[in-house]
This record gives sequence, structure tokens and C-alpha cells, in this order.
Amino acid sequence: MSQIQTSQLIEGMFLYKDVFINSTILFKAGTLVTSAIIDELNELGIESVVIDNKRPILKYEGLHNRSTTDARGFALSEEFSQHFSLIASELRYGRALNAENTYQWIKSLYIYLLSDPTVAQLIRDLKQWNIYTFNHSLDVFVLGALLAKISNMKNVETFALGCLLHDIGKMYTPRTILDKKGKLTEHEYGIIKDHPVDGANMLEKLGFPQTVVKLARSHHERLDKSGYPYHASASELDKDIRIIMIIDVYSALTLKRAYRKPVPATQALEIILKDSDKQYDVNQCYDLINLLRLYPQMTEVILSDGRQGTITYDNGSSEMLPIVKLKDKNKIIQLPRNLSTTITSVVGWKKSLVKEKGKQNWYDFIFSLINNTKMETLRLFDILSDSKRVEDIYIDIIEKAMNEIQHAVDKKQILKADQLVAMYSLLHLLDFKMVDFIGTIRQKNAVIVANIEGLNNRLPLRMVNDLMEINGMKTMYLGEVNQLEDIIQLMKAKKLHTLALSLTKEESILPMKQHINMFIKFDPHIRILVHGEKSKYLRETYSNLNNVVLTEDIPEFICVLNNNTLFNNKDQYKKTGSSSRHP
Repeated sequence: MSQIQTSQLIEGMFLYKDVFINSTILFKAGTLVTSAIIDELNELGIESVVIDNKRPILKYEGLHNRSTTDARGFALSEEFSQHFSLIASELRYGRALNAENTYQWIKSLYIYLLSDPTVAQLIRDLKQWNIYTFNHSLDVFVLGALLAKISNMKNVETFALGCLLHDIGKMYTPRTILDKKGKLTEHEYGIIKDHPVDGANMLEKLGFPQTVVKLARSHHERLDKSGYPYHASASELDKDIRIIMIIDVYSALTLKRAYRKPVPATQALEIILKDSDKQYDVNQCYDLINLLRLYPQMTEVILSDGRQGTITYDNGSSEMLPIVKLKDKNKIIQLPRNLSTTITSVVGWKKSLVKEKGKQNWYDFIFSLINNTKMETLRLFDILSDSKRVEDIYIDIIEKAMNEIQHAVDKKQILKADQLVAMYSLLHLLDFKMVDFIGTIRQKNAVIVANIEGLNNRLPLRMVNDLMEINGMKTMYLGEVNQLEDIIQLMKAKKLHTLALSLTKEESILPMKQHINMFIKFDPHIRILVHGEKSKYLRETYSNLNNVVLTEDIPEFICVLNNNTLFNNKDQYKKTGSSSRHP
């Protein structure tokens, strides 16, 4: 062993002693050092650690002819049972594990895979790095192995190993992002999206089979090329990838995560089915439903007596014993508890109900804004914003609602007073949700955000202010400002050189030009953002000025944020710890 400076750490080393912070273990002895661990140690100001310089380099040895001691086997058995009990639920697994021999087979497979010391090391370190990712990986392993077995897949053990290690690349994702309680920003999501390549590179260098490497690299690909990291087409995605991409989504939706409550199993399956015509292999979706025997509404099924029908529910029906509307004569039956009649297989799904439900949720959301029913607004907002990035929420929900309500006013379908109520409803909603949206990356730069157009412009400028804060900028939101001299005095006192204004009214165009010229005269190095639909009328005037940035809508403003045009510093968000990666 030897004590070295944190700055001298190299990926692939092992910690010899526990690393503490404030009397709490940060990393345990025996932990494999990664670039993310090095970054975290540096950020926390830990200057030195003790490493094990006699431990051999980690290398996967393969599972053939491997064995484990009775004591080690018992410890792994207890470990599996303990962790599986935290994720196992009939509401998630349905009838997939009803047979005792199935559970024992899964447990034996887990022990078999972890008999390799490299696999055991990676799983132990993943659990220490992020418990949510570990639980999810264990869940994907169980579901993947079960589905591979009933699908008569060759090399089930290798596929199951790939499922267990599919998210190992998240050991390179900062824990501040993995543990974030709220929704991810686009920048944070971009860092998350590195994990498939990080994991695949790590596993390949450690000598794992190509199937395992492939599953780590490609489990976020989609059949319509919308996935990542390589936007692979359907013809490039083998059956094992098509299976794991569905299991990965189902597990992520139905397990408790740092940022969301678990989604009910049938609702999660409904979400997957909704995209099965584009992103997922519908036959693999049906295989998962048939494994679980949990049936989403509007799935078309064949019963054990040969009759066909469609799943429906009422308030008293069970997801495992649903009501079936028979195809012939529209007769409705409740599946009996004695299982004399069961569902043999799923053969189709009627998508129309989900589409109608989505439209109704949007209509109800707009109605709740106009009527200022806060709890209903929050409930519907959570439904509509599910799985969206923070920036997309502002585009697809907040700005869209604002525009639709304005359109209704223009068409005289609602009153101007209704619009004012809706605007304040949206402002209250943003106040309540802002704590969930704030990003994990902070900048030192500060922006003055000033509304010089009056009350009607409060919401658009508030959206700009929030998105800057969410993306790490420090803002000084002044609200309504009557005296421009107040802004200048603040810029002098705080030594600030960046200002955000809004332009939504035609009558404000000429005064805005005068204001901009005044600010530039005061500070030639100032950078001014003017946001709003009327900003387009300033483009000709300021086309040659780099320090005036014009955005007409939120998508254009987000492009400015992503390019960091406002501060003209494109390296601000560059990911750290990217050199010498992987052991």
C-alpha cells in the first residue's frame, strides 16, 4: 500500500483504506478508482488517499469451470435475497416469479455470475456509487433472464450478464446528477447519455464478451433511429438489444428513482406500447406482458377457452384478474379467481384510447389554469411533464399553454380576464416546481433580468429567467422596472455586464431600440438579450452587433443557452475527467 496525492490517482487503481468525509464513509476500501471518483475527491478537497499497489489489474476471466466456496455462495445468496426483496412486488412482476423453482433459478444464476471476481467487483462498486442504478440493474437482470429463458435464447447466461452490467457506465456519471431529485436539464441529460459508451469501453478493456459490451453500448438505441449513442437503425439491432431496451424502460418506469415515484406496471406497459409502432419491437412488448401477466387497458387477448377479447377495467377490477370485453356479442366477463379461465396470450393493442386520454389531459390542464384550480393543475402538469427534460417542459407545456390561451383570447373564445388568471396560475406553478428544475452545474456569471414592458409580459420573461437559473446562471430578477437608471445603478454596483429584456408588444419596438442604445453607450462591453416575438423587428438594426442577442421564442432561446452565446464561452460546460478513462 502507499499514500498518494489525489492528483496522482489513475483509473484502475484500488483504494486500500476507506475514504471518509465528516466521519462518514465516502468510498470503501477495495473500490475501483474511476474518473468520476477522482473528480469527486478533488471537488471535496480530499488531498490524498491510500491505494493498494500490489493488487493485480482487473480482468474478466470468464465463467466456465468457475466455482465458489460454500461461504461465498451463502453470502451471495443472502445478498441477492436482501436486495431482491426491495424491488420484488407482485404489482411489478405479476406472475413471473410465482413458481419457487423460477426464483431459485434466478438466484443461482446471480451467484454463478458473481463467482467471477471482476463481475463481483463491478457490482459492489456500482452499488456503492448509486443504489438506484444498482437496484435497476438487478431488476433488469431478473426480467431479462426470465424473458430470455422463455424465448429460448441461446447463451442465456451471457445475456443475463449483459443485463446485470448494462448500466455500468454510470460509474462515470457524477453522483450529483444521478442523485438529483428533480428533472434533468438538457446539459445534465447530455452527460447521462455518455454512459452507454463509457460502459462499453470499460467492459471491452476488461475483456468481457462482445455480447455484454454490445448490450451496454446499445440498450438506449431505438428502432426508429431516435435512440443513442449511435442512432442505430432497426436492421442493426439484434433480438437481444430489442429485449433489453424494453426491459430497461419498464424497470426505470416502475422502480422508485431519485427523481420520480414509480409508475404502475400496466401504465408503464401502456407507455411502451404507445411507442411500439416506432421505437420498440411490438412482439417483444407482447412477450413481456405475457411473462408478467399484467395487462394494460385495451390489449387484445386470447383466453384459455379460445375466445378473444379486449382488456378493460372498472374501479373494482384487478390488473391480474381484469375484465375482458369479448369480441363476439360485446359480452363482458370478469376473469375468475380460481383461474378456470385465464389469458393465454396478448395478440394486439388498441392505441386510440391513449391518444384520446392525452388530448383530454391537455384540455383539462388548460381549463384548470383558467379556473385557477391549483391541485388539479399540479396533477395534470405532472402527467404531461412525465419523462420530459426541463427545457422541453417550458417549450411543450408552459409556452404552448400560453400561446393557446392567447389564441383563444384573439378568437374571443375566452375573456382577457381569463388569460390573466391563467398567467398567474402558470407563474404559481413555476414557483412551486422551480426547486425540482434547478440544475447541478453552477456558473459564476450573473445576468440582470428586467421587465420594462409591464405586467402582461411577466410570464415570458419569467420563463427566460428560470431557464437561465436552471442552466446554472446566477440571475437578478427585477420584475417590473419603471426607471432604467435603476438598472444602470445595479450594473455599476455589482459590476455586471449582461442584461436580459423582453419585447412582446409592437408599441415597445422603438423605445426598446432607444433603451439598447442607451445601455451600450453606458457600457460598450455589455451583452444584451432581447426575448419575445417582436424581437425580429430588431434584427436588421443590430445584425452587425455581436453583443445583442435576439430570440423570438423559447426553442430559439434554449439554442442560445446550449451554445452559451450569451456569455460567449462555449467551453463553460465541458465535461471533466475525460482523459485516461477506463482501467
